[in-house]
Amino acid sequence: MAWLLAYTTAVLGFISLLVALPASLQSPPLVRHPVPQGPSPGAQLVVVRSQAGSWFLNGEPTSSEGLRWRLAEAMDQKGSLLFLPSNGRSIAHVAGDLHWLRRHTTRPVSLGVLPASAAP
Repeated sequence: MAWLLAYTTAVLGFISLLVALPASLQSPPLVRHPVPQGPSPGAQLVVVRSQAGSWFLNGEPTSSEGLRWRLAEAMDQKGSLLFLPSNGRSIAHVAGDLHWLRRHTTRPVSLGVLPASAAP
């Protein structure tokens, strides 16, 4: 009778392992962080510069003058500015863009990097 109990335990353990194997091989779900929809107190502004030189503020295309106006409008609000240059821009262009952004806002400007597949 003890052999039947040991055999049943072994078979149930093996079946449980087979059932749990596919679930353990799946990759965890990707976490997506939404981009802020507009400037609000304490919000972070996300500025993107494409390889062609186009500006985007929180996902919306804008001109240099429009960006300057929006940055001046948001000067009294708290928060930071995240600058994401395109991977195709040279280091000199990125440095110039950072300098331009820092001249037109009092918010702290931090530099981020776009993945190669997400560059506009």
